[in-house]
Order: sequence, then structure tokens, then C-alpha cells
Amino acid sequence: MFARTPVATAILLTSLAVTGCSRATTASQAESAGDGEQWIAELLAAEADHSRRSEQDLIGGLAAMFAGDVVMPAGRDHARGRSAAVSALRANPANTGAKASWTPARVGVSGDGQYAFSYGYMKIDRADGTSSPAKYAAFWRRDGDGWHVIAYKRAQRVDGPRTPAPWGHLVPARLTSSPDRVAQYRDEVWRAEVAFSAAAQSGVGAAFTAFAASDGAHMGTPTDTSFRFGPAAIGAGFPPGVDTTAVTTWAPTEAVAAASGDLGLTIGYISSVPRRPAGAKADTVRYPYFSIWRRAAPGQPWRFVFD
Repeated sequence: MFARTPVATAILLTSLAVTGCSRATTASQAESAGDGEQWIAELLAAEADHSRRSEQDLIGGLAAMFAGDVVMPAGRDHARGRSAAVSALRANPANTGAKASWTPARVGVSGDGQYAFSYGYMKIDRADGTSSPAKYAAFWRRDGDGWHVIAYKRAQRVDGPRTPAPWGHLVPARLTSSPDRVAQYRDEVWRAEVAFSAAAQSGVGAAFTAFAASDGAHMGTPTDTSFRFGPAAIGAGFPPGVDTTAVTTWAPTEAVAAASGDLGLTIGYISSVPRRPAGAKADTVRYPYFSIWRRAAPGQPWRFVFD
């Protein structure tokens, strides 16, 4: 059995579907990279502010970062909404009284300035005096009062060197917005995810290599010290051929795409059915996931920039 991470264990990912764009930026209004740089700076400032809050209280810091409709993993399903997410955090005794700080390895913003992603490294100091390193990934939305996280994942990592992302922050190449095409862009992201799962049935590693963006990153395993960067490293973390232990597929249940058509999110479930002799019962195991997708411009193929 395999999951969307290179280990055969439950993966806990977060997700949210957003269907529209609250602020349109036309190409004529924003042709310079300066606006994109400003959005990046605002996002980095938001990350730093929430990290400082978490240095006093992990749960409080995350709660302030989350949008009201955030989705966070809880077991094999999603905790939907800030209240449910905070309850899920409090249900884990290790989070009680814990403090944390983090630094993004990379952030990127959509060309309409409404959506963004970040992933990076975290350190958690628990109330019992122990500490542990972690990795995180988040998908952001710009609301009326700034940037807030609508999808969040945290995972363990082994203490060791934190490899920086080999690329700089992703400043949008095209600053534009086409709100009337959001449904089209969302459908395209959806179909890219479906095609990704279909390709994996002929070879998992090859599918991840093919569908990763040239600047794509993967969370890796709990035994990795860092993320896995680039298609080759990502694909190498998966079986090279057809999985002989289980039939594993995934499909989106929701998707979001920026009105600029360059950044998207798919949310869904992975279903894994162990291969058994004919007639033997095989229970399906289901895990939630999300993938963050990007492309330079509409009309180009979608590839995941984080998975």
C-alpha cells in the first residue's frame, strides 16, 4: 500500500474549497513585478507575525492564522472551520502548553493576489521540556483583513540539516484576473488531479515525476530531515512500477483556482485497497489529501508545486 507521501501510513492533509475571487486586479493595473513583490512581502510578514504569536502559545498562534472556514486534518477526515480545528489541536495532549516557531522555505502568490502557498520548517517546544522538528504546508487566501490560512498540514521530520528550497519565492509572472473564467480554471485543475491518479496506475514514481512542477516540492517522510525538491527527487520516493500490494487511487472532491489561472488547490481522498486473492475480503482505507498546483499562464499544463 502507498499513499500520496512515500510511506504506507495515514497521511493527514488539509483542504478547503473556495469558489470565487474577492478582488480583481487587471493586467493594465498591475504589469510591474512590484505588486507581486509587495504581495510576497505581505505574506512573509503575516507568517512572521503568526510565528511570533506561536512562540507564546502554539494553539493560539495557529488559531489566529486560520481563516474561519479553515480545514485541518483530524484522524482520517477533516476538521472544518476554526472551532473544529482548534478542538482537534486541543485533543492532542502534546499541543497543550506547547510553543512553536517556524520559517517558510518558500512562498508563492497567484497573479490576482488572492491566493498563496507556503511551506517550511517548524520547531515545537512542548510543556514537558521536550522539543521536536516539523514541516508544514499551507494554502492562503487574502481576506478583507489580510492573509489567512484555509488549508494546513503539519508533519514530523527527523532533526538534522534543513535544506533550503533551491528556488526563490514565487512572484507571479502575470498580474491579471479573469473572474469569469474561474469555473474553467477550477475544472482544469480538477481534471489534472484525475489524470495524475490515472497515470499512477501504470507507475507511481513515474507519475509523480511527470506531474511535479520543475520547482515542485514534496513533504517527504517523517524520517526525512527536509522536503524533497524537484521531479527527480520526488519521483524517487515512490515505487518505480505498479504497486503490487494495493490498488491506490485518489480523486478530488473540491477544487479552487485563482482568477489569474496560475494557482490552484485540489482536495479529496486517497482510497487504498490491499490486493487479496480472489474472494478474500479487502477493506478500503481512505485518507484525506490536498495538492497545490501552478502554471505560468492559462493554457499551459497544471503541475503540482507542493504535494
